[in-house]
Amino acid sequence: MTQLEVIPLRIVEYRPVRTNQTMHVMGRALGEDGSYYVVKGGAKEEFVSATEWICNSIADSLNLPVASPKVLQAADGTYIYGTKEISPRLPEIEAARVLLGKAGNDIFTPEIANILSSTYALDLVTGNIDRHQDNFIISVESASGTGQQIGHVHLIDFGCSDLLQNGKTPLPLAPMSPTVKIGRQIRRAHGFANSAADTLLSRLRDGRKFLLERALFGMPSEWLPKEQRESFSKWFVSAQFEHRLKLIGEGLTDGTYL
Repeated sequence: MTQLEVIPLRIVEYRPVRTNQTMHVMGRALGEDGSYYVVKGGAKEEFVSATEWICNSIADSLNLPVASPKVLQAADGTYIYGTKEISPRLPEIEAARVLLGKAGNDIFTPEIANILSSTYALDLVTGNIDRHQDNFIISVESASGTGQQIGHVHLIDFGCSDLLQNGKTPLPLAPMSPTVKIGRQIRRAHGFANSAADTLLSRLRDGRKFLLERALFGMPSEWLPKEQRESFSKWFVSAQFEHRLKLIGEGLTDGTYL
């Protein structure tokens, strides 16, 4: 990520959404670049913007397909978190059918087992209890010369992760949490690629300093107080965090975390 990429993008049009419509989403914004962004965080959403920014960056650095983040600047000068809308995409109900193995054979989604398995491992690391079928987007394109569509999975929504709380959520995650409950349905449809999960955990363990530096780069200071930033940075490179990664790897291998 270059410095240019994190210069705040001014909002030229903003439409709020009902606060009970979806968790953490505050509205939809049109940026001065002509693109639309889903807006999260806000004054009453402590740490949501920072959590989204940091988790999204870590996922991106680990080669998971995430929606593009952006620091947006509101009319009053405040900075808010946005993710660029992905289009063309399947409607939520159709994307859910692909994820849960209920779709037909007209959509081919490459590497879906590896992506979903790696995502599950990362959600365990970040303490994200709210990964469900609507927290994925599937963009589509037509395969040349055939009637088949090619689907590409994208991750959204890390707002319920407790990564900035230094692993407060205990492992394994609660069996009835969406991450585990829906994760089991996804695994019944696509299996679990343990090698992909292991690779993600290894890269995360070995690259923590780089991941941390990149994740904090360009994030507005007001999204995360200095004390909280320093506490998280210290924990992320600590032996305790490395032990958490070890427990997750063992739990995925022997099935106790699945």
